[in-house]
Amino acid sequence: MKYFLYNKYFLASIFVLSIFFVSNTAHALTLSPVRFELQADPGTAVNGEMVLTNERDETETYYSSFTNFEAQGETGTPSFTEPTEGLGTWITTLESVAVEPGKSKIVPFKITVPSNAEAGGNFAAIFWSTT
Repeated sequence: MKYFLYNKYFLASIFVLSIFFVSNTAHALTLSPVRFELQADPGTAVNGEMVLTNERDETETYYSSFTNFEAQGETGTPSFTEPTEGLGTWITTLESVAVEPGKSKIVPFKITVPSNAEAGGNFAAIFWSTT
């Protein structure tokens, strides 16, 4: 966990991931960038954007969801937890995005940090899926 000198900043790392749960069908989605490191003061908001590229031969609609992210043990094995509080609940973006075959779309997101957020590191993931 990273703490800052003045103890007023909050650090967010967002991992943008894609997961597909459709059997016997390959879905290719390229995301860029795959990691963000952002700083914000409690009570403020920070904006960002990611690019979704549909590598398929047909238009796909992708749906967003959020989760908190924790690294487990010395190996840093990822553990995703349902966000009932923390960074996973502070993120907003489009609920769905339709992307034409071979095309890219810029998708904005916003993190609204509550005024009572504690200083230190916060980690979350944005998932994109076709279901």
